[in-house]
Amino acid sequence: IFNLPGNAVNQVFRETVKYDLTKITWLGRVEGIIYVTALSPKSKYQTLEDLKKAPRVNVGTVGLTSTSALGTIIAAKAMGIKNINSIPHDGSPEAILSAIRGDVDWVLYPYASLKPHIVDSNNLKPLHVYAEKRLGDLPGVPTVAELGYPELVDTVTMHRLVGTTPGVPDDVAKILREAFQKAVNDPGFIKQMRAQSCT
Repeated sequence: IFNLPGNAVNQVFRETVKYDLTKITWLGRVEGIIYVTALSPKSKYQTLEDLKKAPRVNVGTVGLTSTSALGTIIAAKAMGIKNINSIPHDGSPEAILSAIRGDVDWVLYPYASLKPHIVDSNNLKPLHVYAEKRLGDLPGVPTVAELGYPELVDTVTMHRLVGTTPGVPDDVAKILREAFQKAVNDPGFIKQMRAQSCT
């Protein structure tokens, strides 16, 4: 299972990866993970317009090759937010805690990671969702599509793709793809995925 864009960025910038995504025999996509931008309630910037006018926006990230860091850079540029200052953390929990404390203004992480802080409590303020439609738990939070940036829906998403050995014969790849499609469309599988979903 590959996570894109992270694995792709690693391949471009690191010499130590033991895969070549251009040679993988791709079978299908398991899921796309929805991301949310949230603001620290202690930040002086509380709206998208505030962020656009800000002289400097501190962002809590986990390395430049992570989906959250890449998504932040891409989203900020598309939305006209200048002077993003990426502050790296050891992990997303540390970055989120940094936003709760007010050390950073903005975090962008998967909805499941932010849910305890934007739905279960009000530790962070959700600003927008990278999805086509609003999330059931966040009916008052607009999507990036609603805000006029529909291209960010697919760009700021982690895709979990399944691939296998390079050079698999076409007839075998066809069988594997059909089996994969049956598995991900199985009612029992779908039920389990929905039970684990936060949307």
